[in-house]
Amino acid sequence: MAEKDYAVGLFDGSCRIYNAGHELLHNELLHKDKITDLTFMYVAQKCYLATTSSDQTLHLYEYGTDKALHIGYIGKYKQSLSTIAQNSLNEKMLATGAADGSIILWALDPPASEPDKKHKKRKVEISELEVRKEITGVHTQEVTAAQFVGANQLLTGSLDHSVKLVDINKGVSTASLSTSHAGVCSLDSTQSLVFVGLTDATIRQYDLRESALKRTYSEGLAGWAKSVAINPLNRHVLVSGSYDGKVTLWDVRGDRKPLQRICVQKDKVMATGWNGPKKIVSGGSEGQIYVHSLMFDYSESVSYTHLRAHETPEHLVCRLLLEKKKKKKK
Repeated sequence: MAEKDYAVGLFDGSCRIYNAGHELLHNELLHKDKITDLTFMYVAQKCYLATTSSDQTLHLYEYGTDKALHIGYIGKYKQSLSTIAQNSLNEKMLATGAADGSIILWALDPPASEPDKKHKKRKVEISELEVRKEITGVHTQEVTAAQFVGANQLLTGSLDHSVKLVDINKGVSTASLSTSHAGVCSLDSTQSLVFVGLTDATIRQYDLRESALKRTYSEGLAGWAKSVAINPLNRHVLVSGSYDGKVTLWDVRGDRKPLQRICVQKDKVMATGWNGPKKIVSGGSEGQIYVHSLMFDYSESVSYTHLRAHETPEHLVCRLLLEKKKKKKK
């Protein structure tokens, strides 16, 4: 699995895109307030960058082979938007979570026209994104995490101390996981297992089939588990980033102790992500982006080298996401 370009969302509303060699490819102010989430997505074989923000908008830009942004879309809502997810089985559907607990489904219909590739820095044209459905009543507080786990099923986490499995057609919750007195900061899932980062400085593993708590990981953590991500090639390896400045590797089959403390940053870790199976990108409130190169022995321990790739001294890193490669249909 090759390394890919990655995007960094900042608290000033700007977005930066870097290549696998950590060279800055693009830097643009996209929002009037902080970027809360972002993701690369594919629609009709084209790559798009989608971003949500506290300015109550969803932005979508085509990310062309010339590594520039073209043809912008904007969706507006009445509340701050906190998280975003694409439906891999219906690539024209996006879901966002909002500060009021709502879940908003958006329909994307890209125009047939091609961008003018002769002008990489031309003014981006804006089209309106269509709201397909607004789902209310599932959560009572901000929806902080979302992930599609089926064509019509959306997994959501909220500061209301719950994770819900939502039937997007019916607009109702079909399963619920209580996180006791802790709010949900982040989540990731594989098969029936759900890993949830919480405000009580723990990471919990749930079995969605049984609606049951399986394990709790907390050793060495002293701040919100702001980000969790499963290794793209090994579902037993998890990375977390927390408000105590720690980036930590976990073997989710193990004895609940961390595999390795990758690094301790000076301030809150706001985002972590895998760039291939052996590299982790992290960033946070200290305004720097780190790339961690790993050498795995899945049966035993993990060794690592640490590299500070580049700095963003004027801004704070809010979220980052790695470009996902489109799977070819057989």
